Amino acid sequence: MVLKELMRHASMTTTEKYYVDINAQETAKYLREVTLEVTPTKNESQPTAETR
Repeated sequence: MVLKELMRHASMTTTEKYYVDINAQETAKYLREVTLEVTPTKNESQPTAETR
């Protein structure tokens, strides 16, 4: 159910169609990579002396 929500699928059937046969480790690695791409780092999220 968590994966369904993360992928924003309308139904569990869609999630199962694409993710049931995929290795859980591969899926976790992919989600970590995607999360790192869209999550600001500490330096990006906190203002510095130059940006204040």
